[in-house]
Amino acid sequence: MTKLLKISILCTIIILSVLSCASRQSPYDKKQLKVIQQSENFRDGEFVNIEKTRIMVDWGLFKAVWKRVFEGNDAEPDKKFILRRNKIKRVLNFDDKEFQVAWLGHSTVLIKIEGKYFMTDPVWGKRASPLTWAGPKRFFNMVTELDDLPKISGVIISHDHYDHLDEYTIRKLAKRNIPFYYVPLGVGKYLVKWGVPESKIKEFDWWDQVVIENRYKIISTPSKHFSGRALTKRNQTLWSSWVIKTDKYSIYFSGDGGYSKEFKLIGDKYGPFDIAMLESGAYDKLWPDTHLGPKNVLKAYKDLRGKVLMPIHWGLFQLGTHPWKEPAEKIIQYARENEVNLLLPKPGVVVDMRKTSNISYWWRMDQNKSKIAYSDKK
Repeated sequence: MTKLLKISILCTIIILSVLSCASRQSPYDKKQLKVIQQSENFRDGEFVNIEKTRIMVDWGLFKAVWKRVFEGNDAEPDKKFILRRNKIKRVLNFDDKEFQVAWLGHSTVLIKIEGKYFMTDPVWGKRASPLTWAGPKRFFNMVTELDDLPKISGVIISHDHYDHLDEYTIRKLAKRNIPFYYVPLGVGKYLVKWGVPESKIKEFDWWDQVVIENRYKIISTPSKHFSGRALTKRNQTLWSSWVIKTDKYSIYFSGDGGYSKEFKLIGDKYGPFDIAMLESGAYDKLWPDTHLGPKNVLKAYKDLRGKVLMPIHWGLFQLGTHPWKEPAEKIIQYARENEVNLLLPKPGVVVDMRKTSNISYWWRMDQNKSKIAYSDKK
């Protein structure tokens, strides 16, 4: 590839990233605007973090795209992974265990808790992108069909970025009889546009909560991130982490977000957590404040008073510039050093939370031999 061609590709990617998203932001209606303006987190026409946040530093977007196009560093697998599709509904329906999780890839997690099923950030689409022909593409196909899901009691959305809020998936889910969608302030407009009845959408500010059947609490908690489905207009919708609580169990789901003092506040208020699902990938020194990275994952886990750590937001899309296996490998190392109970299941495998130590090493699989390519004791 010639130097001129490489530069042309780089410029095209950046221009398309801006232009393809430029018209994607829909305005608030009067009712929404009134509610949003009452939020303490909405100032001067946009949502803000509690702490000062650098979204990008030092020409971050340009440098990140340059690295992706021109510098090979194992940011994605050599070839697409082929993972066996699991009949999740059949596994769960014939199992009376009351607390189970199945990581389906990235930030999509199916949670069974005392008879009800909740799902976080469902993404079945092929790309985390506004474009069908370009943008981060899945490393592996979804490990279960949407039609093979059990009856979902609630869908929980962390924010509006493409790798967390997927139009294709929401349109499919809108045809199912899902009682409620729990979303941060402003995000509901997308769901309505894609076919979800407004009556089923519950929008939350930070620290808002809802109680279901006097048994389940769904709580929106702060995160240190940003929002926007366009580069031209950011932070018009809120971003959240989430807590699910019953009298017996507590679950923390981070969505996206960098390290902040709020982790300790959440841990003190709602912890200890039986499982802390913490975003672990897509970190870079070019955006130091909006993603955790492996070391801060352990720090946040400690603040939350977690009992089991499950890394999420890694291993499916190329969203950062680090090697794609790096989040898992580094977290394993740090978890051992800190005696952390670590859960790294194979995508689609249902895990009984009473048996919490599970490191599958699926990412080390040799695609030609269909087995783990090298041992834990390398």
